[in-house]
Amino acid sequence: MHSSMQSNTLKSLGRFHKDQQGTVAVMFGLLAIPMVLFVGLAVDYSRALSADRDLQEAVDAATLAAAIYKANEPTSGTNTSSGGTISQDERKTAKQVAIDYLSQNAALRYMKNILTEAQENNNTLQVKVSAEVPATFAKLVFEKFDVKAEAKSRMAGEPIPMCLLGLNPTASEAVKAWGSGEVFATNCAVLSNSTSTTGLVTGGSATMEATAFCSAGGSSGDGFTPKPYTKCDQQDDPYENRFTKSALSTAGYTVPGPCMQTDYVAKQNVTFNAGNSIYTFCGGLDIRSNKTVTLGPGIYLIFGELHINANATLDARQGTTIIFGDSSWMSGQENGYIDMQGNGNLLLTAPTTGLTASMAVIQPSVSGYNGSSTSGNQHTITGGGNIEMVGNWYTPQSKTLITGNGTINGGSAYFSMVSDTVEVDGNGSLTIRAGGDPASVTMTAIPGRMTMGRFITLIE
Repeated sequence: MHSSMQSNTLKSLGRFHKDQQGTVAVMFGLLAIPMVLFVGLAVDYSRALSADRDLQEAVDAATLAAAIYKANEPTSGTNTSSGGTISQDERKTAKQVAIDYLSQNAALRYMKNILTEAQENNNTLQVKVSAEVPATFAKLVFEKFDVKAEAKSRMAGEPIPMCLLGLNPTASEAVKAWGSGEVFATNCAVLSNSTSTTGLVTGGSATMEATAFCSAGGSSGDGFTPKPYTKCDQQDDPYENRFTKSALSTAGYTVPGPCMQTDYVAKQNVTFNAGNSIYTFCGGLDIRSNKTVTLGPGIYLIFGELHINANATLDARQGTTIIFGDSSWMSGQENGYIDMQGNGNLLLTAPTTGLTASMAVIQPSVSGYNGSSTSGNQHTITGGGNIEMVGNWYTPQSKTLITGNGTINGGSAYFSMVSDTVEVDGNGSLTIRAGGDPASVTMTAIPGRMTMGRFITLIE
């Protein structure tokens, strides 16, 4: 009996051992929970890595945005806008701008408890941010991932006023100093809008000194102090549509008006007075050697060539604006331009009030100019005589060539130039000074300032 029972028990155990029905289901059931947990952990971990990357990119952008804001911070009581991303308010600090930028960043909306710290130290800004990414599949183990990011940027100083701007967007050598020319731009910036790799150039023994240089394209030559920045944003024409024929007419000036002088040649000393209207020279103005033409206060419109011979003098220091005409403004007339011979004298001071306040020379348009890399015409100033200009020079479709020798604007309190292209080419010792303090002569500088944000970089 005992033997029979033992035999049956052994047989039952044998059958149980051999029976594998349901084994896979049991094993899958035992393994399903850790497998799901492992997959969930992988998904959540990948999400946390993405969050870490998103946060770092956002902090980098916020730090740069705040630094740019700081460099371009309004100094007057007016508020400005930066394209709708950050609302600039003169009472905001760079720290607050960084915080606002992060709080408005849509890429971070899936993060919780975002905490921002920002610290300004001299010309640097450091931003540190921590945030939480809620777990989804991994909630059985933990509820969240902690992510952190930080960035530090070097902030530029105060925005720099422009005093020499080459507007042409594609020309090679849009701003050029060559030969023995020297350009000194005091407390201001020299800029080239050209995207050419040689948009800003020095050559020979020429040198240029300014607070900063910037080219939308590249630069060439080692005559710059300091070294130019490249790949900068192109600057808008600061006076676009301000002095067109229609704008002048809207302001109450008849343009071109009747010819007050035609093909005038100054063979003796003479004075002209514009009064409250525009005084028009048709066919040019030719000042012979050893003769002086004095222009009283007002606006003078010149078609054709303003020719200043050697030892001749144009004296316009009583608040005068010279406008070079566009040939399309009057039938039978040529585009205006200046051709000044060596040892000629040009004494020109812009008015401080009225439509053309602070503007010494204007040529808003040139008939035939098509916006290419070739300027519409050329203004030539040859040094060697007494040349002092106070105010702004604006010829956006013309090349301005300053050549010869001697010192130009050595005693000028303020002078700035905006031209399609600018070339300073000395054949002796040529020095031209730009910049200065417009307030000292009750004038207004060229609108706009160099965007210092282009020079702000992340340093950590």
